[in-house]
Amino acid sequence: MEWLILFIIGWLLFFTLVDFKSLRIHIWGGLLAAFIQLNVDAKALSEGLYKIEKPIMELWGSSIFFTFGIVLVVGILFSQFHPPKKTLAIAHVIVVSILYTLTELLLVQRGAVVYLSWHITNSIYINFGVIILLSWFSVNILHLKGR
Repeated sequence: MEWLILFIIGWLLFFTLVDFKSLRIHIWGGLLAAFIQLNVDAKALSEGLYKIEKPIMELWGSSIFFTFGIVLVVGILFSQFHPPKKTLAIAHVIVVSILYTLTELLLVQRGAVVYLSWHITNSIYINFGVIILLSWFSVNILHLKGR
């Protein structure tokens, strides 16, 4: 049920905040976020670091509702709202990393994700690194630095 709720929340955020005029550019941030999340989860699941409970529908062991819900939407919106100033971009990375980690903690608390040989500090490092990569991608590949 948690996966479906996050999916709905994600798409509500999307339709509330997205700029449809620039979606053809920012969708790449969402697709990259989904690709990275799927790969990180697939590797961690195959190594038995954590498991995902009741994903409803899965892709590589991860919930499709998570990947194509909150992850895709956050990737799109992250790119769309990426600030041009460095100090604001750093704050943007920190805030989104914290929010993503808090979402993961909520999933752990609800039993949708079960840590086996994993700890939240591992997730903090990975989440922060991935968000930094999304920031770099937004600035250097999607060319958002001079907006």
